Amino acid sequence: MTMTPEMMKVFNRIREIGKVFDKDLPEEMGKLYAPLLTNPAGRAAKLVKDIVYGTDKRNILDVYSGNSLPGAPAPVLVFFHGGGFISGDKSFCRNIGHYFASNNILTVIPSYRLAPEFKWPCGAEDVAGVLKWVRLNAGDLGGDPERIFLMGHSAGASHVATYLYFDEFHIDSAKPASGAILMSGAHYDAKNISCQCLAYYGDDESLHPGMSIINNIKNSEVPVFIMYAEFDPLEFDYQSILLFNAIFDHYGDSPFIKRICNHNHISEIMQFNTADQSIGPDILSFINGR
Repeated sequence: MTMTPEMMKVFNRIREIGKVFDKDLPEEMGKLYAPLLTNPAGRAAKLVKDIVYGTDKRNILDVYSGNSLPGAPAPVLVFFHGGGFISGDKSFCRNIGHYFASNNILTVIPSYRLAPEFKWPCGAEDVAGVLKWVRLNAGDLGGDPERIFLMGHSAGASHVATYLYFDEFHIDSAKPASGAILMSGAHYDAKNISCQCLAYYGDDESLHPGMSIINNIKNSEVPVFIMYAEFDPLEFDYQSILLFNAIFDHYGDSPFIKRICNHNHISEIMQFNTADQSIGPDILSFINGR
């Protein structure tokens, strides 16, 4: 990867901030990354917005299509945004849609229901709802309904993992997914939940063990790629390692894992579709190898 002066400026500032994740970080990262996203690395050939997949007003999705090779349906990637379970929107993830579509992956980015109005397990239910829509429609859009990959960041990663490892959300006989990429997920072990996240998990701590993903690893053999950032707060490191160990202990085989150098909880998402190659090629390799 060629280190441009603009990228060096971003990385230096990320190191200065360190493992701090506060309310000001998204805005600062947005300003830092704006010049890098002015000339994006790629563009989707086609974008269809605001397709309905469920009954709630937030049950809408966007589809980013690339230039598929003749006779070869594209793998499908479904990306779920973060936002601490209480915020976030598909519109914040356009760079991700364009990046993967320009690499010949049909990319679906939904919004989903949020806490405090919608609590656990509504996120996983919405993952199931999107997946059902994708299976029915991917073929008409140039995608392969037999090669669907799920990807989530932060709260989105938790929703994806809950879907994978709680078999009650597998609403049909099809395999849950061909693979999953989990970036800096929260509360794979649902104890000591932060105050903000209690809006989703609820205040009754006696119920939280039953929501823990690491207690349900037996319910999925989907290949998993776990990622977390060098400058994530330590809790994200800890949760990622807990999930890695739980999968290894149960199956006797290690999932893919990567600690992303030079990035924090926000920059790891914003770097997609820039000249930064810290993450994208690894995910493309994971998808195209399955």
